[in-house]
Amino acid sequence: MWSEESRFFDFSPKMKSLLAQLKNLKGRKVNVLITGETGTGKELFARELNRQEENPKRPFVAVNCAAIPETLLESELFGCERGAFTGATHRRMGKFEMAHGGDIFLDEISSLKKDMQVKILRAIEEKEFYRVGGNDLVHSDFRVISATNEKLEDKVSQGEFRIDLFHRLRVIQITIPPLRHRIEDLLPLAEHFMRRAAPGKEKTFSCEAAKQMKIHHWPGNVRELKNVVESILIMTDSDTIEPAHFPEWFSKDYRYLFDDREPEADSCSLKAHVRRSEREHIERILSRCSGDKAMAADLLGIGRTTLYDKLQKMDAAS
Repeated sequence: MWSEESRFFDFSPKMKSLLAQLKNLKGRKVNVLITGETGTGKELFARELNRQEENPKRPFVAVNCAAIPETLLESELFGCERGAFTGATHRRMGKFEMAHGGDIFLDEISSLKKDMQVKILRAIEEKEFYRVGGNDLVHSDFRVISATNEKLEDKVSQGEFRIDLFHRLRVIQITIPPLRHRIEDLLPLAEHFMRRAAPGKEKTFSCEAAKQMKIHHWPGNVRELKNVVESILIMTDSDTIEPAHFPEWFSKDYRYLFDDREPEADSCSLKAHVRRSEREHIERILSRCSGDKAMAADLLGIGRTTLYDKLQKMDAAS
């Protein structure tokens, strides 16, 4: 959990701000929607919300809505009575009932079909529901923490997600930034994963290795970083990690996945293309450094004066 990791290092300002938001939710029963790319740690945030209530008996029931077959999801969430369908040999409690007095975490909420959205909406509004094949109302008091890596607003506008359920889920929204936008967390997190995977056998990252990590786009975010660290620990004997020790797939360029800007209407000359590419690269690195020009200059491999000069020329050309 984040609380465990925070004992080892200070988070970046972006993450400290998010953790402060979590603390504001202590004692609140409002539903929370957590958004962010795959691998950013949405379930960790959900578990931290549950943990900070400081009640070890408080339930935390996690459900991956996309991982359960559509035909089984209703009975998984609401439970079933004996004989409700083939294989239902006894009454079974559903996830909403298990979450009574605590939290139910609905991961990949955007994958729900419209008919299931209606049933979940009623359960959230009334805090009651029927087991599959049952006639008796089941009452359960719970908080819903949901998560998605998609924009639910787009799903709503496309008619694929109910707007009333969307607003029920998003009383509070927490958006976790991707790892490439908080590179200050990279090395501390990598060292933390190393301590957990191999206590007492920590390795250090060379300057070049650290620089390559900061330039990498991390499409898999924190989950990818954890995999990289584990790969290095298994495949590398050296105490100092160099760029050559990274997995082969690590060098792949995924920038096209994250740069959805339209190309500028500019000349097709080579000089204009080089100028445009340089500007985009500088802006990308500055964004990942949260505007820290000294850090950006170091990653770019140029002096601060040179960077300032280039930024002035970019402003003048705007």
